[in-house]
Amino acid sequence: MFERKISEDDVRHVVRSGQVIEEYVDDKPFPSREENQMKCMICKQGETKSVTTTVTLEREETTLVMRLVPARVCKNCGEAYLDDKMTSHLLKTAEQIAKAGVQVEVRDYKAA
Repeated sequence: MFERKISEDDVRHVVRSGQVIEEYVDDKPFPSREENQMKCMICKQGETKSVTTTVTLEREETTLVMRLVPARVCKNCGEAYLDDKMTSHLLKTAEQIAKAGVQVEVRDYKAA
């Protein structure tokens, strides 16, 4: 999101007004996200798998590098997908270090 200069407002708009591109009507109560079912939205060819990745967030004078972040990563192109909770956590962390005046921060993700 930060690498591509996509704002939080843009993400929220897409989530609110986006189109359903695939439904799992027989999978209750939530759609399945098994590894062999989630195709990469970027390259359209690779399947994703659950691994850890490094996420770099940059905003103005602040850079946050968070390592060992749980994500789904495309086996083909390497695109990483984070769930809503993880995205929110990283954005809050980045905001905190920016407010503290930190220029560069490197951390390992630790589950709460």
